[in-house]
Amino acid sequence: MNKRIIIILGVGILSIGSYFIFKNIVVSLLIFVFYYCLDFYKKSADKTKENKLIQDKEYEFANLLSYLLVFLDNNFNVYQSLQLSLNYCKECLVKDVETLISEIDLDKSIIPYQNFASKFKSNIIYQIVMMIYQLDINGYDAKYLANFPSLINSLKQARIDSIIQSRKMNMSFMTIFPIIALLGVVFTLVFYILSMVGGNI
Repeated sequence: MNKRIIIILGVGILSIGSYFIFKNIVVSLLIFVFYYCLDFYKKSADKTKENKLIQDKEYEFANLLSYLLVFLDNNFNVYQSLQLSLNYCKECLVKDVETLISEIDLDKSIIPYQNFASKFKSNIIYQIVMMIYQLDINGYDAKYLANFPSLINSLKQARIDSIIQSRKMNMSFMTIFPIIALLGVVFTLVFYILSMVGGNI
């Protein structure tokens, strides 16, 4: 059974049990409100963490590409350049590059490169990875490599824009979350008052 379903069932049982213990529906409703507020916060935090990891990987990809170009300029092929660049790769990207190299060992088609590119959200990175594949099958081309520096700059600028946007979203979330929690409490109290009024009529 899905872990989330088990937690929801547990909260439901706890809420019903609290009603029989305290004989007060407000306590039961507050348990649900607290759970859903906490769940909303956790999902948002997990999403923020996931986005940050992707942003870090995309920024590190720009650094990796810089090393890759150096090795390509020194007459190493793409496969050799990837292996050498791995020594300068930060932890957040090491596993993905290792997987790419391992897949290339088994498959010389475009698929390993597509799998690697799918780890990122950036369209620029996808274009760059496809260009690297073209270099792999066609060999060194100085004119072709001349396109990379501008793409690296675009990638780094996209990273900066992404950070700014993430911070704006985090600030918005910090403003909205207390409001949502407050509305949940207000709704619970209103429901309780109405139920009490209805019971006295």
